[in-house]
Amino acid sequence: MTFATQLGILTGRGRDCLRLAAIAKGASAMARKIRAKNVQIVIEARYSRGYRYLDRCGEAMLILEDLLNTETGQTWMPQDMRPTGAKMACPDWDVTMTFDAYHCGIEQSPCEREFDFPHVCEVVLATVMARFDIRVIDRLGYRRIWLFPTDSLDEAGELSASKSPFDTYPCAPPDPMKLKSVEAVAEYEDKDANTGFKVQSRPFSRPDAPVEADPRLRLHPHQLPVKQREALVEQLRRRRVRFSSPEAGLVFDVDYYQIQPARHDVQSFLSAGNQVMNKFLQAIEDKQ
Repeated sequence: MTFATQLGILTGRGRDCLRLAAIAKGASAMARKIRAKNVQIVIEARYSRGYRYLDRCGEAMLILEDLLNTETGQTWMPQDMRPTGAKMACPDWDVTMTFDAYHCGIEQSPCEREFDFPHVCEVVLATVMARFDIRVIDRLGYRRIWLFPTDSLDEAGELSASKSPFDTYPCAPPDPMKLKSVEAVAEYEDKDANTGFKVQSRPFSRPDAPVEADPRLRLHPHQLPVKQREALVEQLRRRRVRFSSPEAGLVFDVDYYQIQPARHDVQSFLSAGNQVMNKFLQAIEDKQ
């Protein structure tokens, strides 16, 4: 141990340095424990010959309202019906269904309530296709978006860099610069370009998100010299806010799709998509 180090430990500044080191260590441990929160689920069917929408929209809405109310035991409410598109929602599940002459989509956001999403999608798509005499789906897509919550914009950038599929570009940056944040996109397709998926990750922040988090929030309350109880309460409050309404974080977005699928088997399609998504989600969660 050097003389300067010994002197620092004996002074208040030295104790502060040790405390800050403990904060940094705690922050690193916390970053490793971050788990993703599913914030949006979407399935969309695109088609080219939905011309009967204008003639049969009202009929489709009546059938869907009765079917979904019966099948799910929840209240589904028609919200809009125009020549440009129709909309129905289930407020208890935060689910919205839309369809028009060119597409049909079901979306849940936020994803707080669990339910049989594949069955609802199956009912909606089967009804729309039957009412509008749609024989071919041009593109069937399934998208899920997760958020790794953080307390600040800087932490979101750091997390995007640590979870990135690459550490740096082929050339190193000039000293003393380092990687601050990463937006990554990768797309995969089979040899016939019929099935594929796109994976994206990027930092996210609300306009009012702090640029830097208070380092005291990362310190265990018993390490604080005073107001330990207040610090614990504040940490618990911040933790609830982080997961209920995150101000910043890392967005992880996977879009799985099939082009003109031969079979309109929604259950199998969603199951195949979930296998891909869960594999990549697990990989990014485990990456340090």
